[in-house]
Amino acid sequence: MLFSGRGVELNENKILIGILGEEKTYVDGNGDKHGHGVYYFSGYGPEGTVFPKLDAIILTPDAAVDGTGFHGKPVEGSHCVAVLGPGGTCYVIGFHLPIKYDKNLKKKITIGDASDEFGKLNNSPGDKVWFTEGGARLRILRGGSVLIGGGPGVGTSWLKEGNVMTSVAQTITEGADGFKRSIGKIKSGSEPETMGVEQYFDKTGPSSTRTQLKYGHLANDGRRELTVSVLATTGPKVAGTIKFRETHYDDGSWVGEGSKFQFGKDADENALLGKVVVDMLKKLIGIIKDLKVNTAWGPSGPPVALAIKDLTELQSNFIDNSKILSDYIFLSKKAGEPVPVNE
Repeated sequence: MLFSGRGVELNENKILIGILGEEKTYVDGNGDKHGHGVYYFSGYGPEGTVFPKLDAIILTPDAAVDGTGFHGKPVEGSHCVAVLGPGGTCYVIGFHLPIKYDKNLKKKITIGDASDEFGKLNNSPGDKVWFTEGGARLRILRGGSVLIGGGPGVGTSWLKEGNVMTSVAQTITEGADGFKRSIGKIKSGSEPETMGVEQYFDKTGPSSTRTQLKYGHLANDGRRELTVSVLATTGPKVAGTIKFRETHYDDGSWVGEGSKFQFGKDADENALLGKVVVDMLKKLIGIIKDLKVNTAWGPSGPPVALAIKDLTELQSNFIDNSKILSDYIFLSKKAGEPVPVNE
């Protein structure tokens, strides 16, 4: 019988069924051992012809012998199909999982059917799983979910039930036109530090206004920082000016910086500066204590003793002890100098 493909005919005695052996290796100049993609193959041809140990080249990915799916690198002991080429060359063209079943039961076996009660025996539950030596993995589950991993502690899952997507990693970065985000670990060790940064741009191009939110372990014991900056991008460099910044600190304090603050949409009344008001009141009380006026009989004396006493108590109870000053809200006379951005 002849097998034909792409105009080439192959006699059936060139088709082999067998087992994949270990990968052949070589030793480099440093004494390190490496694999070079050639494997030992042992199999049988027509009429029981035995091929005990051939050098074989892999042409397809192989199936795991334990039925978990496919692997990017062949697994020793896998059942496979091979062809003999010119000069005794051997090419593995496919892998298969031998059917297993309970001989005491007489029910029909349906390979790959998740509802088949022999699914586990057949090593074909319907899930597809790929692995690589480096730890990468892809699971396509028969229930409709997908799981992707890139090594220990890194993975993404799309779960059909509940339409839930979950990503886990030491650091996660995302990007889109006008948006960037990075969250995760920024320092390892006994006291690891983490931080998140989200950036929103009003447009793409060489210039834009950026709103940036940082949270986590920030400088000077900061825990959250919001800035609005006008930026210009030249190649990999970003420069500009911060127009507004508010920072939340570890001790619960909050600092706002900007050209103007309005508490209320239509706010148009100026705020008073507490220390200036205190100095003014002290000066005013001193003037009143020494107040003298002209009368028909000449200049008057100072205010009566009771008035002096009341003025002294007023200064002592409300001014000297800073009772009229807030320990919670602090104001500046004018806005600070613009802060440059250089990234």
